[in-house]
Amino acid sequence: GFVIFANERLQKYIVQMRWPHLAMGLVFSTAYLFVEFQTIIPVSLSFADALGKVLDCFVVWSWLLTVIGFGIKHLNFTNPFLKYANEATLPFYILHQTVIVVLGFFVVQWAIPDLLKYAIILAVSFAVILGLYEFCVRPFNLMRFLFGMKLLPRRANAKAKETCFKDAAQTI
Repeated sequence: GFVIFANERLQKYIVQMRWPHLAMGLVFSTAYLFVEFQTIIPVSLSFADALGKVLDCFVVWSWLLTVIGFGIKHLNFTNPFLKYANEATLPFYILHQTVIVVLGFFVVQWAIPDLLKYAIILAVSFAVILGLYEFCVRPFNLMRFLFGMKLLPRRANAKAKETCFKDAAQTI
């Protein structure tokens, strides 16, 4: 990944070749599925295995280069939501397992359908993680540091604390 994204010429080449890689992905996937599930042509098992492994490599690389090529071409933009989400990624990742396990421990014991349990765990854990991030991690430099985020400038940090305490006082 580093080699691809460090070399601008290589990125341009991958973008130029995205359509041929897509075609190769379709062809190699079709050939791979034919070899894996073929019953028409009797071939030795070892030859079919070897051919399947070779095709598997070509399938993976063609689709990988296709996705990267289309991604570089069409997903090269930013907006306020992406900036916010990018900053929240690591704290969200760190918090998600703990919140899901604790919440799931209680929810799975309920006598409701499993699909409803899943939906409850999904919605509530997302809201709890987002709340923890927004109110306990994001405004405070100590928590930002502990969660691997860039620190806020002093003035912004003081303003965030002031706003947070005003909001808390108003709700009480």
